[in-house]
Amino acid sequence: MELSDENEPSTSEVVSASTSFGPDFVMLVAEQLGITELTELLASEVSAHVSFVARSVLNMARKFQNSGKRRTMISDDVEGALAFYGLTPQFGYEIPGYDHIPFRHAGQTLGKDLYVREDPEIELTTLVNSAPPKLPLEMSIKSHWLVIDGQQPAIPENPVIQMQQEAPVVNLDEKTNRLPNYEDAPLLLNQFAKLVRKTEQVQVKTHTTTHALSLEQQVFFKEITEAIMGNDETKRTEALHCLQFDCGLHALLPRISITIHEGVRCNIVTKNLAILIYLMRMIQALVQNENISIERCLHELLPSVMSCILSRQLCSNLQSDKHWALREFSAKLLARIAEKYKHHPTLRSRITNELARPFKDTNCALATLYGAIFALNMLGEDTIRTVVVPKVDAIFSMIKIFPTIKLCCQLLKRSFPGLSSY
Repeated sequence: MELSDENEPSTSEVVSASTSFGPDFVMLVAEQLGITELTELLASEVSAHVSFVARSVLNMARKFQNSGKRRTMISDDVEGALAFYGLTPQFGYEIPGYDHIPFRHAGQTLGKDLYVREDPEIELTTLVNSAPPKLPLEMSIKSHWLVIDGQQPAIPENPVIQMQQEAPVVNLDEKTNRLPNYEDAPLLLNQFAKLVRKTEQVQVKTHTTTHALSLEQQVFFKEITEAIMGNDETKRTEALHCLQFDCGLHALLPRISITIHEGVRCNIVTKNLAILIYLMRMIQALVQNENISIERCLHELLPSVMSCILSRQLCSNLQSDKHWALREFSAKLLARIAEKYKHHPTLRSRITNELARPFKDTNCALATLYGAIFALNMLGEDTIRTVVVPKVDAIFSMIKIFPTIKLCCQLLKRSFPGLSSY
């Protein structure tokens, strides 16, 4: 590769132009190589070119030295400069780019030393029998979900969601302790609505979702739930009245539905019949409220209602009649929900299929069977004709297994008075 003045790199320390090879040096080297017909003009041109190449290589080697923060130039700097200009590296040194394989002396040929570079030996058998490299993947278009149920899925194709800084949590006990007594207020939380600043925001966290509520809404939610679950029947009636007629429950409706769902799940396990009754009354109040729609919360409220209908045991005392009343109340509530949201295309069919499932269970409990039949009866005559009547024989066979056959007949007559007419 020939170098020209235009390709000469700039450097802060340029080798002096006096460092050059004269024509006499070129003539001497030519004589040693057996070249005798070299004119002085040609020797002058060769010496100028060799001097220029030497200065360029030394300048670039000085750059490598400065880049490596070394005080003296080493062979690696010269080798790097030669490789930069595409010149043949010097023999006897490790050369970057050649896997650091040094040249070795192979002997003399025609009176000259011969240096060779050792190449790694490769077994042809291994090379032939090795598996071919994998082909690169072809370009294709892949679809992925941007949003699922209002939330962006965490997949590599979607951008990272930047979490907003949460508002500080305010301790309600410290706030409420400074407020006057409100026990004698004519309506629930009337004084709280006047005294609490509506602009103050707090953060309410649950295991399913997080959303901001004002302090007034948080106090309202706390007092409503405590009043309904408490022992004071007057406060409970007042709280249920608020749920039935209040028109500002849209923000609290998800919180209330989650509370009902978790409350039913936990209290069925602990067989706390009283709390289950209070929770069903909460659902009834929400259904009767004409100012709100619970359609978006049906996936949490309907399982709670059907659990109170079809559970094997709702209380520890099986001789008590209260759990039968709870099943009847829940069945009537379920029928009202199905009637109110009958515009939903699959709601009624899914409820019917779930209520008909106990008929296929040979180990079904009497309470579960009673709740299913009573709920199907509340859904109307068409449901009775299509679901219950074809399975009358199977139902009677299941009833005969129970030892209290007289009680079973009384319960069926109570829940399904029209059964004898079919």
